[in-house]
Amino acid sequence: MSVSQALNVLVIDDEPSMRSVCEGFLRSFGHTVDSVGNGESGLSRIEESFYDLVITDYKLPGMDGLRVLQKVKDKSPNTEVIIMTAYADIESAVQAVRYDAFDYLPKPFELEEMQRAVRKLERIKKLTVENRLLRSQLKEDYGFERIIGDSDALKRVRQIVQRVSQENATVLIEGENGTGKELVAKAIHYNSPRAPKPFVPIDCSSIPPGQFEVELFGQDRGGAGNYKEGLLKMADGGTVFLDEIGEIPIEMQVKLLRAFQENSVRPVGSVNAVKLDVRVIAASNTPLEENIRAGQFRQEFYYLLNIVNITLPALRERREDTQPLVAHFLKTKGTGNRRLHGISQDALESISSYSWPGNVRELENLVERALALGMSDRIEKEDLPPSILRASRIGVSSTNDSSDDLKPLEEIEREAIFRTLDRTGGDKMLAAQILGIDRSTLYRKLKRI
Repeated sequence: MSVSQALNVLVIDDEPSMRSVCEGFLRSFGHTVDSVGNGESGLSRIEESFYDLVITDYKLPGMDGLRVLQKVKDKSPNTEVIIMTAYADIESAVQAVRYDAFDYLPKPFELEEMQRAVRKLERIKKLTVENRLLRSQLKEDYGFERIIGDSDALKRVRQIVQRVSQENATVLIEGENGTGKELVAKAIHYNSPRAPKPFVPIDCSSIPPGQFEVELFGQDRGGAGNYKEGLLKMADGGTVFLDEIGEIPIEMQVKLLRAFQENSVRPVGSVNAVKLDVRVIAASNTPLEENIRAGQFRQEFYYLLNIVNITLPALRERREDTQPLVAHFLKTKGTGNRRLHGISQDALESISSYSWPGNVRELENLVERALALGMSDRIEKEDLPPSILRASRIGVSSTNDSSDDLKPLEEIEREAIFRTLDRTGGDKMLAAQILGIDRSTLYRKLKRI
């Protein structure tokens, strides 16, 4: 019979027959087993080798099992201990469990009882290994190197992210849609001491205004089965990522401010506060200072969030990063027999001159499109979407003023918005003024695009 996680086991008992029975039984399940006749010899073995499990009798010559337990935990905290004890000593065994024994077996016992206790430890060890591998994988998936780009702006972002991941400071990430705000938030969390605990992303723009308090704080209706845990409590010990935080109603901002200052939340309908230990990372696709000026965001809440500010530049502001980003997506998106191994020079020139309103997300979609529709082993110019090809033609025709293309009104509006954003360096407030629309209308159009 196979085991889920083979263990190194040390048996301590002064009866040779008991040691022999335990050794043979445990080895039959694939475990590695040593045995000794007293506690002093057992501790010497612990100093020489690592054991997942020590099974020791409570009644031993010299040092008893409780003392063995304490010494083992001092020398090897990750080693678990099972105490074997006669019925008359059950109270001592219960005391041993209080001292962090893994389990106890009252003598005489059936070997199947030992098997159940050992299998419980096997499952725990297996889960521990799987969790460690998962955390390692998450750290790899969201490592600092995943923030792709060779531009000075991206290098500065990586430096800040690397430093702040080891701290517990609140972080505010600002940047347009598609610039990678959640990727940065995950890089901070999964490379921090809080990595083993939950990362809970909350899209504030998707929560109805009247439901914020219940969703974030939870609800207690005063009856069995009527308790709803809030999203903030779900992140306890870990990180909560409040995306689109500018969408939170201003009256809810006051309650969140108090919750984060007092490290507690009071579920709706409850008179008792619940302790809370979360790191807060917030994100906004618009500068929150603009929301403050418009009376839509509380200044004191902004000060609490803006301890560390990370501003992600738009892709049009770091066009030199398009090539390494394309290379990264070509490497990570190719599956099965369909892989692309590069990009032609004319295709690269076209994407480098494009304004990328959807930022990195739009570029990622472009690579996925080329994987699905492209005919060669690299991205060719004809594989690019019509919007990029039209933008490329506009760039050429604007130099000789010979363009007479007829385009839909929606496309003309799109080009006007991005040309204005290019000219204003991404300043949306100024761009809205030039276009003759209010700022919120511009944001809605950009989201729709």
